[in-house]
Amino acid sequence: MIKRKDFSTILNMFGDANVVYINGPRQCGKSTLAMSIAEYLQMQYVTFDDYSVLAAAKHDPVSFVQNIKGDMTLDEIQLVPEIFRNLKIFVDEQRQKQGKIKLLLTGSANITALPGLSDALVGRMQIRTLYPFSLTEFRDNDFIEQIFTRDFKEQNRQYIISDLIKTATFPELSLAKKMNASNWFDSYITTLLSRDVRALTSIEKSTDMFLMLKILAARTGSLMNESSLARDCNMNLMTFRRYRSLLENMFVIQRVFPWFRNVGKRFVKTAKNYFLDTCMLSYLSGTNVNTAQEENPVLFGHILENFVYTELIKNVDKHTQLFHFRTTDGTEVDFVLEKNNGDIVGIEVKSSSMVSVTDFRGLKVLQIATGSSFKCGIVLYLGKHVIPFGMDLYAVPIGAL
Repeated sequence: MIKRKDFSTILNMFGDANVVYINGPRQCGKSTLAMSIAEYLQMQYVTFDDYSVLAAAKHDPVSFVQNIKGDMTLDEIQLVPEIFRNLKIFVDEQRQKQGKIKLLLTGSANITALPGLSDALVGRMQIRTLYPFSLTEFRDNDFIEQIFTRDFKEQNRQYIISDLIKTATFPELSLAKKMNASNWFDSYITTLLSRDVRALTSIEKSTDMFLMLKILAARTGSLMNESSLARDCNMNLMTFRRYRSLLENMFVIQRVFPWFRNVGKRFVKTAKNYFLDTCMLSYLSGTNVNTAQEENPVLFGHILENFVYTELIKNVDKHTQLFHFRTTDGTEVDFVLEKNNGDIVGIEVKSSSMVSVTDFRGLKVLQIATGSSFKCGIVLYLGKHVIPFGMDLYAVPIGAL
């Protein structure tokens, strides 16, 4: 079993709060992690995936919460919003009595998608998002810190990119010796649309949302023109935005906003769309990650960029934000990392084993725009050597991830 890097992080969170909420996509390993923590802390473990437990909590939420007598893990709590208000009362009573009871909650939805829970427990809990496996969980390294400190390790091998993508995915797929990924994602998305999304809100046609996923997959890494996307999905703009918000809250897709010196501009300018799992993107694109590089180099470039995004978002901490960079003349940098202290690095992704000076054009523009805040600019590529390309500019193998 792979020990998740979040294990110790969540244990430390209980030093500051008695309630911790783990959210993240379905099947990313929340239940396995929660059970491990519950065993380590000797907590009682209850899952609302058990229909008898779910029925009891829905029928009498007051009694259910009143029967909490010690440390407890409540798994998939978004399935029973009826207990949120009672949990608030319970937690407040514990605080007044200086109680030491710990609660570990998990859910397959962003806390903002569960207003009952967020409203009830605001200021009363710590939140941790768990993602599918990251490559850093298989090899102990801190790629983000390496970029900011320019401490790049020379690679001893040239990695097969499809192997990396198939490793950094949902645990069940990643660890399986033989499993049909298409069948797995068929089942996954069916469950997502028929159960999880409907648990949050009603949707008119699940087929509309599936079509939307396919169209978003075809536009991954591109600037989001919502009006155009809504037309392609046969939706009005309001419906498209509602569905997009649902998919974000279910950790299927996420927007990356542009970097500006003026912070106020960042969230009103055009964002890019990415999937939080690259194997899901490949499935929705009808692409085999083993052969995409040879069969469709353009699509492979988008898949590779999405893969780098997933590794970055899994590893940034609360002191670092992820953006993209684009000037009015179309000069771009795929990703910009900015620390709270203003330090900045730029990352460009290139689906080739060769790198040239022109590949650094956008990074040089970003370097000039950010001045002394600029710490490093890298082009991630498919070679195996770290190559300097000027002051604080490097070509870095994708294997450094």
